[in-house]
Amino acid sequence: MSNAIKYSPGGDPITIEAHMAEGEVVVVVEDRGIGVPEKDRDRVFTRYARGSNV
Repeated sequence: MSNAIKYSPGGDPITIEAHMAEGEVVVVVEDRGIGVPEKDRDRVFTRYARGSNV
């Protein structure tokens, strides 16, 4: 959530969705921010990793 707020233009919507899938909760955060370059996506959940575009 903090990254969605930090990297989205002010006033743009941030959508949070939660639903059950195969007995687990799936949480989706959608924003209109700068995005994550494809080359950095494998590190999205690595602690303290920073994208090349920030």
